[in-house]
Amino acid sequence: MMAIWGLTTFVIGLSIHYHVNITPLIAILILCVGAIATARMYLKCHCASEIIIGSLIGIVPQFILFGFWL
Repeated sequence: MMAIWGLTTFVIGLSIHYHVNITPLIAILILCVGAIATARMYLKCHCASEIIIGSLIGIVPQFILFGFWL
């Protein structure tokens, strides 16, 4: 979850910074986020709180770096 959210947030940042319309890629990445989260819960590898914490660990550093980058 950390990796896919980090990638998704990075691509969103690229889209904002360079004013490029990459909405299809962002949509595919968000679908991948949902598929990975669903698979982790279905296989009982993680509980919901672990998935949420992993998502936050992937998203928050990207948003912090947006302040320096954008």
